[in-house]
Amino acid sequence: MIAARGTPLVELDSKASEQDQPFGIITADCSSPHEYDDGIAVTPLPSSQELYRVQVFSVDTSSLYHDEKVLRRVLARTESLYQNMGTAEESYHPMLEPDTIKRMHFVAGKTRRALAISFLVGIVEPPTLETISFGRVTVGKNYNYKEFGAKCRYSERMQQFGRAAALIIGHLQTHESTEEVEDVYKGLIHVPKSASFKRGADINQAYMIAANHLVARQMRDEGRLAIYRTHDVQDNSAVEFKDPRIAHFSSTPGWHTGLGLDAYTRVTSPLRRGEDFVMHGLLRARAEGRLIDNRDTRIITTAIQRLNQRIMSQLFHGELQMARDDYLPAAAA
Repeated sequence: MIAARGTPLVELDSKASEQDQPFGIITADCSSPHEYDDGIAVTPLPSSQELYRVQVFSVDTSSLYHDEKVLRRVLARTESLYQNMGTAEESYHPMLEPDTIKRMHFVAGKTRRALAISFLVGIVEPPTLETISFGRVTVGKNYNYKEFGAKCRYSERMQQFGRAAALIIGHLQTHESTEEVEDVYKGLIHVPKSASFKRGADINQAYMIAANHLVARQMRDEGRLAIYRTHDVQDNSAVEFKDPRIAHFSSTPGWHTGLGLDAYTRVTSPLRRGEDFVMHGLLRARAEGRLIDNRDTRIITTAIQRLNQRIMSQLFHGELQMARDDYLPAAAA
């Protein structure tokens, strides 16, 4: 089903339900995930040039934002910890209670509440936000990265996921001309068969980065409080402990130089990351027209402090791994 531009997910879901055809999504995650908390759907649109509607979904945790017991656990842990993933369940330390995760995460065949970020992307259309909304979705299939990567290359029906991801990368990351999008697509898709896991991970990551970026820009442009991921070279607080290459969290929007984006937040993994969980509460307030109050401000302040303390602790103990999401790229020679 193709919804009119700007149609909120809740309306789309209602129309789908009337036709007994629930709006379907898929998930793509690592080989042995402990929870599926994000999903995607891609729809080709009629256009003289290649154009897609992309919808990125994350489990709607906004109802838990007002549960003080849950919130305290989130602010204390700030993230789910994975060690020896896929080999030892006891090495998994979830941010939320396992029963809560099982009740909420995106399981194939189940209908779930979801946050949806809908945007357009095409040959001449950079990722352009349509709506940020809440609604219900039905999960059609849980893929791991290897399965998803193989499907995107070898299944004609699934190739649109790779095409849309290449367009996102071309516009947001490499800023290449439209004539060179085919090169981006080939570099993304035509890797050795043994690299299906990386292909699936890279495609899924493109969607998540775009969604997080577009939400951040919208919150910034509306002047709303949010938790931003940024490299702020002007911030000299705790300079004795900080590594200037590392992105940190702030209530002030700014450049995420590691990704080359002018605004970035995180909303796509609310079962795994504290910042995403808090953002779901703020996005629900936005959707309902609720003004931010003192409680929200305290939560944001506390969350940012805890998140930055975690980064500095990991840096001090040598536990912070190099990643584009955390570090500035190396300076050009």
